[in-house]
Amino acid sequence: MGIADLLLLGAGAFVASTLAAVAGGGSAGAGVVSIDVSTIPHGGAISIDATLLAEPRVVLSLSDPKPHNIVAEAGCRRAVAEMTAADLASFKGNLVLELKPRLEEVMVASDPPGARIRLNGHDTGKMTPAVLAIDGCEERTLALAREGYLPWTASYNADDDFDAMVEALRRVRLDLVPAGTLLVKKPQEYDVEIYAGEKRLGRAGATLTLPEGKHALTFRNDKLFVRENVQVTVEGGRSMTPLITFPGLGSLTVQAQPSNCKVFVDGVYVDVTPVLSLPIASGGHRVKVVFVPNGAEQEVTVAVAGGKNSLVTVKF
Repeated sequence: MGIADLLLLGAGAFVASTLAAVAGGGSAGAGVVSIDVSTIPHGGAISIDATLLAEPRVVLSLSDPKPHNIVAEAGCRRAVAEMTAADLASFKGNLVLELKPRLEEVMVASDPPGARIRLNGHDTGKMTPAVLAIDGCEERTLALAREGYLPWTASYNADDDFDAMVEALRRVRLDLVPAGTLLVKKPQEYDVEIYAGEKRLGRAGATLTLPEGKHALTFRNDKLFVRENVQVTVEGGRSMTPLITFPGLGSLTVQAQPSNCKVFVDGVYVDVTPVLSLPIASGGHRVKVVFVPNGAEQEVTVAVAGGKNSLVTVKF
């Protein structure tokens, strides 16, 4: 807050640069300026350069050219004036500071960095480290989230120590989510890859380390059209072996008249006709046959049984 922002009240004695004593401001020696500080509303604590004053009065040597931060605080409200001794000597009356809600740019940083920041339940669109504008007179809840780490939250209200909050937000430590292990037994007839979404985690038969919690996993063998979706729950510090039933293998033969056709199984191109004894997971599959010369197509659903060959015949 500059001089123009200060509200000047009262009618005290004019303080000249050559004063020997200050009227109404208590005793002061020559070359010293002393001025009372009051606040609106009344009752703010006064400090100068981070030193709390025992009484609301600032005393400076007139030979001191440096600017000083005069701060008034009451709860979540604050006022700041940067002034020199010469500035104070120019006043008639008290220095009055109007307390306003404390709004500051606050650094939010975490170890490790890269945590998503939410303020009062809303995504800020920022990741640590980042600067947020925080109103000291509002209740506020900050939450940090980073994959692989436990969520962190903290709530503050207008009565909390704002400076302590600022210091705490500079050094938030995130704790790793406890991990457990998962062992999926490999089926005898083929290999299976394990995915979480589109991220490959490993292969059946190997031990996987996963964060504690629920995981939606997909067990795939794309060549054999195996795709099993399973939800597993992992407990930190424990090993588990989920019971998963994988389909057996059958085979598929596709013939067409005329034979100049393309064959798609479950939307995936396989080959041109004839397709003979294609190894495929048992269960239901969609078979589409496309006649290349004119693009005509036919689609059928076939049930493949384990250990048996299923025949699809199409005529155009």
